[in-house]
Amino acid sequence: MIEAETGEPLEALYRTHVWGPAGMKTAVLTADSRHPEDGVVGYEGSDGTGFFPAENAIFWIGDAGISASLSDMLAYEGWIDATRNDENSLYRRASVPPTFKDGIPAAYGFGIDRETIAGLDCTGHGGALRGFRAHRKNARAARLSVVVMFNHEADAHGAVQYLIEAAMGHKPGVEVPIPDGWDGQWIGPNGLLTRLESGRYHADLHHSGGADRLVLAADGTLAAPGVVLARGPQGVTMARADDNTHATLTPLAVLDSADGAAIAGNYHSDELGAELEIVARGGGVYARFTGLLGAGRMERMAPAGPDVWTVATRRSMDAPAPGDWTLVVARDGKGQVGGLTLGCWLARGVVYRRA
Repeated sequence: MIEAETGEPLEALYRTHVWGPAGMKTAVLTADSRHPEDGVVGYEGSDGTGFFPAENAIFWIGDAGISASLSDMLAYEGWIDATRNDENSLYRRASVPPTFKDGIPAAYGFGIDRETIAGLDCTGHGGALRGFRAHRKNARAARLSVVVMFNHEADAHGAVQYLIEAAMGHKPGVEVPIPDGWDGQWIGPNGLLTRLESGRYHADLHHSGGADRLVLAADGTLAAPGVVLARGPQGVTMARADDNTHATLTPLAVLDSADGAAIAGNYHSDELGAELEIVARGGGVYARFTGLLGAGRMERMAPAGPDVWTVATRRSMDAPAPGDWTLVVARDGKGQVGGLTLGCWLARGVVYRRA
């Protein structure tokens, strides 16, 4: 749409409005991710499996697709700092604190996220492909910018946070042991499976694409930036500031095994114009999706609770994947399966009816 409106290719607009003014001398648009700029190699794997070159095959433009060196990114951060007091500068206008439609502050808007690190209001964003991770943050009040770029899949955001805390001399608080009785699983907002697994000093909350690491707060809640779990007379509540949600979680009994024969068959989503085939065979249950982007592979399903299953998603167009999908079975008054609802953090409440 931008190209149609301006009559110019997007790369030329980038160069005119961002790369040129910022002094990003080697930044280019590389929309075809099959051919990384300069032949750079990204690696995926682990110590257990070994590390091997990652292959990408996404064509993306607009939301992503820019290749820039560390020197380019440092020049960009210098440009942001040089224009920090100009309210009409591009970055100042893009980083104005956004709100949800109800007026509550939002953590993300115009491609820029906001969070507090070491007591500083920071703006920035991350990026990822298979084999690559990157993150940048700017703290305008402290005139501090940090850029981390990896050609492997380590935690770039965590590295940025560590560097900001080190630069500001910030000392993390003393961790307090987590009391017993927190662990469990629930159906959370928008029908998503929500699990909590506690360790000695932290608990991993599985709800969105990755786990949120919670610690015990002074008020007895479990908290992480933007997430709070609380226990009360009505049960466990979860508040997620980034999603603008606050909900009481519905307990879900743990189910380690289930017969998938009752849900096997074909389903159709009117919303997506997509098909879902579930196969139960040899003790395993698998799902295949077919739609606008073609036919996917068979993905493993696993029971989570009564009439609740997960569908594994280890890859997506971007990286990382959105996490396991939650599949909730819908039955009629006679107990027969009539359809199901599928969702993950980025796509919720997708209804399929039995075909």
